[in-house]
Amino acid sequence: MMQKGRGTQVAGEEEIERFKTQHSYFNFVEQTIKDAYESGFKIDDVLLAGFAYTQLFGEPPQKQKTHYLFVECKISSCIFYLDELRRVASAEIDTIDVQESPKDRIMQSIRDADVIVTRSDLAERLKEFVDVTQKKIISVGSTNDVSLLLNMIRG
Repeated sequence: MMQKGRGTQVAGEEEIERFKTQHSYFNFVEQTIKDAYESGFKIDDVLLAGFAYTQLFGEPPQKQKTHYLFVECKISSCIFYLDELRRVASAEIDTIDVQESPKDRIMQSIRDADVIVTRSDLAERLKEFVDVTQKKIISVGSTNDVSLLLNMIRG
């Protein structure tokens, strides 16, 4: 992509071939992009969804169920989406309320989880717990955004 104020460099055929040779996955990526384009998908959306998928499920997909911990997911619409996530993704899902839970319970829940999902306003508070365990944390704008996770899983 070219942008005003940034230099543009054109790669020669030799450099392109060297890139293809050095990156064994190039043909796979090229074919995936062609397939997405032919299916009418926007390439940026496909790549973003791929990144989101790896953040949710890791690489490679695990044989066992992914264990999600949803923090502060109390409203009824959030509970509905959690039930759907359990059904669609065959995932283990727990919830915790950090306002009402003792610190050791929070730590144990985080240790047990593969992925922690929370609202963006709580993400910073959870970092003290999550940094110790080096777990993934996904921050959503609000508990209503859990529907976005469900839609990504459904594909």
